[in-house]
Amino acid sequence: MIDEFHPENYTDEIRQRTLEMIEQKVNGEDIVVSLESHGDSKVIDIMEALKASLKDNSASRAKPKRAPIQQSILLRRSSFSLHCLIFCSPEPS
Repeated sequence: MIDEFHPENYTDEIRQRTLEMIEQKVNGEDIVVSLESHGDSKVIDIMEALKASLKDNSASRAKPKRAPIQQSILLRRSSFSLHCLIFCSPEPS
């Protein structure tokens, strides 16, 4: 469900404020700009947050499981056999 865009339904607030300030300046008035508050802006220390996340991550990280010895040996043998089939075969004459 896609509706058509109707730009007349929207207003450019930044443009309106800018034009108001220009009009004030033209009339010789002082331009006063107030910073709008965005509620409770909480400033966080990024380095502290990073250190805390790394600390939490290292504590929860489990050691990787190793393959059982027999399976590991079989994998190495099959890899070596494949290597020999590819690289150790005599070249055709």
